[in-house]
Amino acid sequence: MTVVSYDEKSFKINEKPLFIYSGEIHYFRIPKELWEDRLIKIKRAFLNSVSIYFAWNWHEQEEGKFDFSSWKDIDAFLSLCEKNGLYIIARPGPYICAEWDFGGFPNWLIGKNVILRSLDEEFMRYALRYYDHIVPFIRNHLITNEGKVILFQIENEYFWGNVPYLLRLYEEARKRGNDVPIVHNVDRYLRGTQVIDAIDLYPDPWSTEWPEKEAERLSEEQPDK
Repeated sequence: MTVVSYDEKSFKINEKPLFIYSGEIHYFRIPKELWEDRLIKIKRAFLNSVSIYFAWNWHEQEEGKFDFSSWKDIDAFLSLCEKNGLYIIARPGPYICAEWDFGGFPNWLIGKNVILRSLDEEFMRYALRYYDHIVPFIRNHLITNEGKVILFQIENEYFWGNVPYLLRLYEEARKRGNDVPIVHNVDRYLRGTQVIDAIDLYPDPWSTEWPEKEAERLSEEQPDK
């Protein structure tokens, strides 16, 4: 079985170091007929991976009615990634931001008596129902299941956010059979937990001072990852 691991220097596939060169593709923003064209362009740009948000509100537009057909067929999209030899970083949220309506939350959540992005019981009931539907698709394409998904990201850009909530998402992803490393982007207070944290910034033109300082801090605060 293929195993994804990591140390302080790199991710590894079966103990062989892997440097991830990734491009971002959102299947919900691209007509299905153009999916493979865009993936081929990723390959032609000499990238070896594709990072994919999954938009909850794209699949559950009506409460309790999930749709994974046609343009929403994520199984087909992930299979095209594999066909083109691309590793996959799966990012199902439940919140994704992505400059996408309501950060990927379904509009019907508005008006519900829930606290978004928290351990609020009602919110978690809806979010975990979404996980029950989305995670099995990802699980079927894990590299440990002969697919190409090498990383699984929980939530997104929860700066200084709710660590117990994020760790609960970690546990729920594991319960649903996800056995590749789990990452987040970005919450400094996660460092030192079982989740791999990251930095998220845009350097000012011609200046690398800020990114270099943040990378040094990241290295100090989670030296084993």
